Amino acid sequence: MFTKPFFRLLPFMLLPLFWSALFGPGALSAFAEKEKIILAVPQTGWPPYVIPADNQGGDRGIMIDIMREVTRRDGRELTLVHLPEKRALMQLREGTVDALPKAMEWVDDPESFRWTTPVTSSSDYILFRKEWRLFTTPNAMTGLNVGTILGYTYPTLEDRFRDGSILRRNANSTESLMRMLQRGHVDVAVANKIVAEWIIRNNDDLGKDDFRFSEKPIHTAPYRFAFTKTWDCREFIKTFDREFETMRKDGSLKAILEQYR
Repeated sequence: MFTKPFFRLLPFMLLPLFWSALFGPGALSAFAEKEKIILAVPQTGWPPYVIPADNQGGDRGIMIDIMREVTRRDGRELTLVHLPEKRALMQLREGTVDALPKAMEWVDDPESFRWTTPVTSSSDYILFRKEWRLFTTPNAMTGLNVGTILGYTYPTLEDRFRDGSILRRNANSTESLMRMLQRGHVDVAVANKIVAEWIIRNNDDLGKDDFRFSEKPIHTAPYRFAFTKTWDCREFIKTFDREFETMRKDGSLKAILEQYR
């Protein structure tokens, strides 16, 4: 027959078993064997890196196609979730989504996530109307209204935004940003050159002769995937890095990139 002291001690005796079940090797293994990867992508797209489904086909783009191929090779399912930038980061921290295309330099707390090897690089240029003088550095933008993307971070400009020497004006997408610039609603804009050139090629009313770029980028960052820390994704990240290197060698990566040139 059990005594009262035994029942008082029972919860403490069971506590190690509870923690072992929750955080032990078996639990971590279950997380590591996650069969579905939920990838958050920008709601408005960021072509050619992320292109939402349209009359040309389903969701696609450089980053989507790379992750899709890696998960296929690893026998996992890929699910896409379209979210605004800030909400995507919030859900990545919470673990509602598993991964997000991102650069470490664009977040305030890169240590809060796990990161893959760089997939490509992203370079921001000063974009301006053809009749304006040539812009070469951020200093040349002092006192101007500068178009940017809502929720995006611009490491070389953040101090100037804060002190008011450059006035930030947000748009929801690069295409909207370029239309703001075309109509004179902002003086200059900051945009990824590859994205801007893609938009120009695919929109007849945004002529390539209407815009000019600074000769050099004002910021370049490695573009990769950020993963949540709410599950043990380290083994999958190793798999991603290994498969990505294989894709580089076997021509699969080149084939993806060629689709978007």
